[in-house]
Amino acid sequence: MPDWLITYKALLKPLKCMQSPLPTLIFAGPSLTPQSKQLIENTPQATLCPPIQRGDLPDWLEQGFQGHIIIADGLFGQTLAIGHAEIREALQQGCKIYGVSSMGAIRAYEMHHMGVIGIGQVYERFARSEEEDFQDDEVTLLHTPAPECRALSEPLIHLRVCVEDLIQQQVLSKIGGQEIIAQLKQMYFGDRTLYLFQQLVAKHTTENISTYIDKFENYRIKNSDLTHFLKRIFLKSDFTLSN
Repeated sequence: MPDWLITYKALLKPLKCMQSPLPTLIFAGPSLTPQSKQLIENTPQATLCPPIQRGDLPDWLEQGFQGHIIIADGLFGQTLAIGHAEIREALQQGCKIYGVSSMGAIRAYEMHHMGVIGIGQVYERFARSEEEDFQDDEVTLLHTPAPECRALSEPLIHLRVCVEDLIQQQVLSKIGGQEIIAQLKQMYFGDRTLYLFQQLVAKHTTENISTYIDKFENYRIKNSDLTHFLKRIFLKSDFTLSN
């Protein structure tokens, strides 16, 4: 069993002692905000877990977990990503699984026909067939190890949302915005930083975009998707979501 799972279980009451509403696991890291962390900390039945990887769900199921599972962030590359078979097994054992923000949104899109519920703007973008160039790489970023999970680069989807706003505000032309996205898509995801993004935008406009960069938090829809969902389920006790 992974050390983090032992640590989390040692800090919590046994799951069998938890009362309704059902216990909820939240697998998240760089998509967390101070507000979403506070929501989790203030909810007794909620357990914050690091970004999910292959083997995490089976470990919880072996301990008898039954309840809600929220998948936001996940690891890949340095470790195996969470598998579809693991999610299917959790569903078959009665867990309700929600995908949001990042890896969770991807798996929800891939497995919505099996009952995984997709939430938020990121999921909706994966589900929109007209965006043919929208791929898994959109949500990928570099971050420090758990528990900090501090972002070291900016996911393409956030830069894309900013470009869309700059076009709407007539700071960029549509063609200029398309060229910027095309350049970003060709880059290694770890090189996509706000500093580099500003340099790319500066080649297509004479306007000062510092005010847009200063409010860049507004474009971080991975983070806002998770925060809004946690508000809904923990503050309003509203799990009435379905595909």
